[in-house]
Amino acid sequence: MIQVAGTSEIVVGQMQGRFSVHSFTLRRWHDQATASVRQFQQVTFTAIPRERNQIADALANEALAAWPPRGDADRAEAEPKKGSELNSAPLKSRLRRHTVGGK
Repeated sequence: MIQVAGTSEIVVGQMQGRFSVHSFTLRRWHDQATASVRQFQQVTFTAIPRERNQIADALANEALAAWPPRGDADRAEAEPKKGSELNSAPLKSRLRRHTVGGK
């Protein structure tokens, strides 16, 4: 069984099939995630409020700060700024520590 926890009630609801995906750009990512999930017999999605998960909240805020604030449709395809902390070894190290299996 795979358990996925996320800080976005909307994304969790979309992956559970409770909410639809209206954005054309995000639809592509949703379709890819849905196809990946189908490879497993059982997957559960749980929304965790950000105030109960400070590490995820800090990483999300850090990632949002590194992307240029373009339109919502463009944000999903934006690349990190050159020299951004998203490309830095310290952030990648923190991400590995908080990823299942440390990979």
